[in-house]
Amino acid sequence: MVQRISDNDWGAAKPVLNYFRKHLAHHRLALGVLLLVITATFLAAAMVHLHQTESQAIQQDNQTVQIRKTIEDHLRMYQQMIGTVRAVFLASEEVTADEWRMFLQSAGYPHNCAGMSSLGYVRRISSDRPKAVPSDRSRSESQSTDVYALTYLSLSDGRMLESSTNLAQFYQHRELLDQAALEGRSLMGTFWGHPRLDGRDPADASESQFLMPQWVIYEPIVEVLDGKTGKSRRIKGWVVATLDTRQMLQQLQGKLPGTKVTVPEEPWIATGVRSQLAAQCAQKANQQDSADPLCGQTAASAHSA
Repeated sequence: MVQRISDNDWGAAKPVLNYFRKHLAHHRLALGVLLLVITATFLAAAMVHLHQTESQAIQQDNQTVQIRKTIEDHLRMYQQMIGTVRAVFLASEEVTADEWRMFLQSAGYPHNCAGMSSLGYVRRISSDRPKAVPSDRSRSESQSTDVYALTYLSLSDGRMLESSTNLAQFYQHRELLDQAALEGRSLMGTFWGHPRLDGRDPADASESQFLMPQWVIYEPIVEVLDGKTGKSRRIKGWVVATLDTRQMLQQLQGKLPGTKVTVPEEPWIATGVRSQLAAQCAQKANQQDSADPLCGQTAASAHSA
């Protein structure tokens, strides 16, 4: 049963209602101020977060610019070193081992070319110079009578190899190399592992080192015989430089303080592909006396595998 509130009861409640009405405006103002403070706090936090995001983006952009500049500086050093070697062998028909050592010392190799693991010269000996041709084990009678001989190869650890071993990969890519040389173009090949040019057996290196991506630059040395027309040319040889990915990443780490560059300890390709590449390289090495440092693997074939 609902009881009806009498006038006396309303009269007793009026003082309480008047109290709340009296202080409602004050509390409403306080609540409004509190809401304004909370809103301003959220806005300030959002602005700080946005500023931090923009700062991080700017910092990342600056790091990207620094990385790009560092890489460009490295490439510029490589180009200068390769161009200097090219000029030396273009100016002189014969360069002795002592002259080669003195040249590298004056040029600052390998200290000024971090990441360039080897630098050498491959001479092309024409068939009209049979006395200059060493014992040729990698060229069959059906192949060209021109010989490609590794004259010097200096490694970044200070060792220097003097060899007259003919290079099978130059015969395999002879037409491509000759065409690029006569057109004044350099070539770059990509392979996985250590180059066979340095005399190191890939089995001696760890698996992760063996399958790090490497680059080999072939810079042609072409002599112009007819200065008037410029059409008569003779290919003297190639400057060969090997760029090591691991060394380049480590140098990048050292030149960019505060920037973490991860140098992978494991190969960048799957185990199945790794085994397949190793099997192909072993098979290729067994089929020929002078193994191809490219292991028959270009970047495209490695990825397609």
